[in-house]
Amino acid sequence: MQDDNNLLDNEELLALSRNAIEREDYHDALIKLKYILKRDEVPAGVYALLGRTYAALELFDKSVVAFNEFLHHRPEVIPERFHLGVVYREMGNKEKAFEIWEEVLEKAPNFPPALYNKALFLLDDGNEDEAVEQFNNIIENVDPEDSHVEMANQMLSTISLAS
Repeated sequence: MQDDNNLLDNEELLALSRNAIEREDYHDALIKLKYILKRDEVPAGVYALLGRTYAALELFDKSVVAFNEFLHHRPEVIPERFHLGVVYREMGNKEKAFEIWEEVLEKAPNFPPALYNKALFLLDDGNEDEAVEQFNNIIENVDPEDSHVEMANQMLSTISLAS
């Protein structure tokens, strides 16, 4: 397989890595990404894909390092910053996750995944009123076709039934 990788340029290997991640073939993705890392010029996108791959493999410390490296090169990118927060949540560091989602929302106030996860954090933290407000914010300000709107409605129904 490594001989095959020699035939491919970085752009091709990145495309194949993205495809492997979509298929949940993290072994194949990781091999291709590690191969790119051995080259002289490493595109920043490698670190974003590594972050996602490591997160899927539950190698959270490595995921944090990869996402931070990507964000060092591309600090304006919202989805990877959001995913870094998800990794911190998976590591049990909910406060750091919440802090990162707040950063995301400063840059992109209506980013649905961050809004939704912030609401879940508030709910878990016992701030039901603030969580309800956040779920309503999603319903009012996010594209109705976005899956987070339906999830927010479901959470509001669950909260209402529990009251």
